[in-house]
Amino acid sequence: MLVCLALAASVATGAVATGNGNQGKSEAWDALPIRELVVFKDGHAFAMHRGRVKTDERGWVVLNRLPTPILGGFWPFTNEPGATLGAAIAGAATVEGERRAVSIPDLLRGNVGARCVVSIGSERVEAKILETLTPEAPPAPGHAGFGATRPVHQASLVLLETESGVRVIPVASIRELEFFDTPELVYSTQEQGHVLTLALDWGDHDPSEAADVGLLYLQKGVRWIPSYKFEIVSPGIARLTLQGTILNELADFENALVQLAIGAPSFTFKDMLDPMGMMETAPALSSFFQTLSAAAPAMAHLLMTQASFDARREATGRDRPQPGGVPEVVGADSSEDFYLFSVEHLSLKRGERMVMHIASGEVEYEDVYTLELPAVPPREAVHGMNPNQQREISDLLLRPMANHTLRMTNTTEHPFTTAPTLILSGGTPLSQGLMPYTSIGGRAEITLAPATDIEVDRSDSEVGREPDAIRWHGSTYARILLEGRVSLTNRKDHPVRMEVVRYLLGDVESATAEARIEKLSLLDGAGFPGRGWDGWRRWWSPPHWWTALNGVSRVTWEFTIEPGEQADLDYKWNYFWR
Repeated sequence: MLVCLALAASVATGAVATGNGNQGKSEAWDALPIRELVVFKDGHAFAMHRGRVKTDERGWVVLNRLPTPILGGFWPFTNEPGATLGAAIAGAATVEGERRAVSIPDLLRGNVGARCVVSIGSERVEAKILETLTPEAPPAPGHAGFGATRPVHQASLVLLETESGVRVIPVASIRELEFFDTPELVYSTQEQGHVLTLALDWGDHDPSEAADVGLLYLQKGVRWIPSYKFEIVSPGIARLTLQGTILNELADFENALVQLAIGAPSFTFKDMLDPMGMMETAPALSSFFQTLSAAAPAMAHLLMTQASFDARREATGRDRPQPGGVPEVVGADSSEDFYLFSVEHLSLKRGERMVMHIASGEVEYEDVYTLELPAVPPREAVHGMNPNQQREISDLLLRPMANHTLRMTNTTEHPFTTAPTLILSGGTPLSQGLMPYTSIGGRAEITLAPATDIEVDRSDSEVGREPDAIRWHGSTYARILLEGRVSLTNRKDHPVRMEVVRYLLGDVESATAEARIEKLSLLDGAGFPGRGWDGWRRWWSPPHWWTALNGVSRVTWEFTIEPGEQADLDYKWNYFWR
């Protein structure tokens, strides 16, 4: 039988290690699947592989794949009775494998010894394939991920035994092969890769044919992104639904127990790779594992973290998930500074994404209309600024706008995590906001939209000066006396609850409408004098005497405005100036 094969393309496929290397027998990675994962919002995952793997003649286990853990995040283990893990050794090895032939060079390599007719240009030569000559790939310092090996170079020359002798033919010149028998379509390979050897100490016992071994490691490659849906059911009642988007760029896992962590881990050495991974640089991941946007690094940080916690993991004690299941959230537990949602029977291949329901429940909320008026530099300081800086300060107070805010207490059984929140009423989207991290029993606020039906007017004016009011370190200072008013008018057809906050540089003497007056410090977070402070503070630094003589004040009003009514909020304050 004459079989004709004409292939013009040369396509490489993934190698599967099956044979012997210089480190011993290399077991397929499928024998050591991912059993459990703890997935953090920042893209790090704590993975556990475990399985029974065949041992070599020494009683050791040789694996042909390596993770890329962070420094100090790699922990191999064995649970085999009578055996202990003496050491884990990572290094280079020749790994035997198999590939499917998809090109003429592949067919030549897989059919050494076969007789065929070789078409070289217009010439047809009957010959026996003796050998293919392939250049050796240069050694590589690292690998590109799980199971990576040195690339297989295509054969460049082939030795053919013909009637006239042995001919050396460039493979690229061969146009067609005609085999007298069905050719082998799978050929063996020997590739340079990395292997992990688990040196088991069996003591006085004979080694078993297989051993229960595993790997624990911390690596970036699986991320979960939470999001909320806030559906207003009736006034004061909403249904809050949490879903999670899981991105897997680490490795395939099937029927695994995956725990989604709420909390911000503190991985001190997350930017350093463990040398056991045999990598000098981390594997490339998609942009979803980086800062979300160059224009919004602060928002990306909020979505990935809450605060700084110690990363500690506790065993869940649950039975191993059974094959054939579907992803199912089976519970949630608190583990040290984290809250874990446990999902059983989760299967996801590398490169796949998944969205799944996590939790839902009803929460009570209240509508609150908030207005914040920030502090600005004193008038004397503004006069010395350039026009752009003066305009920036003027814009902070020129068109104040109240915001409609939804305020709720977390009465659910788990914390709220920082996440995008879609707000709906009657199936109609109203807004998208940011749910802040909120502990159980804590209070959360989400901004719904600007309250355009609440008219706001503000005015400040100087009412007097007291020259030489105080003497300090040999200098005299005047006291500047000021008055201000914030007027709000409710144009809605129902009463609204208002919360108004006014920040002022100086000391507040009095305020109307049962206001709460607080003296703040610029040295702590509580002294942050409203939005815009981080803007003008960059180009106006108060003189040393200013902070010694003047403080920061915050005035807060809480009240209700009936439809069509106006509320006037008056206040008086002063500051010292030289």
